[in-house]
Amino acid sequence: MLKPYSDYSAVTPNAHEKTIANKDLSALAQDQLEAIRQQVLDTTPPTPTSPNWAEMIREHKAEKKRRRTRNRVREHRAKPRRPTFRKLHRALKMATASAAGNRFMEKLVGREGDIALFHSVSMTLIDRIGAMSDAKLADALVCAGGFESITRNQVWKLRQIVAKLEADKGPWHRL
Repeated sequence: MLKPYSDYSAVTPNAHEKTIANKDLSALAQDQLEAIRQQVLDTTPPTPTSPNWAEMIREHKAEKKRRRTRNRVREHRAKPRRPTFRKLHRALKMATASAAGNRFMEKLVGREGDIALFHSVSMTLIDRIGAMSDAKLADALVCAGGFESITRNQVWKLRQIVAKLEADKGPWHRL
């Protein structure tokens, strides 16, 4: 039976290293082995230097400052501020009361409670369940008891209104 012979030396990326490693060192002369041994022994690690205390203290303070900043940012991200229904309703009521000349705000007069309720209930549902489409949000709002009946088109329109109210210079921008 024939054994397949394959020479991988040309194909492998480190073929030259394998050929050097596989060489028989007994063929080398004694003086060559002694030279290799001396070369290995002469590579001593560098002598340790005394630590630069001022630089170490500076680096420690900088790292401490970065860590504190990172923790502070993490705390602010961990607890997002959710305005209450009462705050939303009051801000929208005040904005619609002084809406002279602003056609968008004039259209919202009388609907402030529904819009604030939609925003507070939908944000609570989205926090609990996760992002969802308008149709799923409509079903969730009806099941949660926030609204008796609401369609996906009404949800879409209310989301557009809320986005305008939360935009820059809107009444809910910094709540």
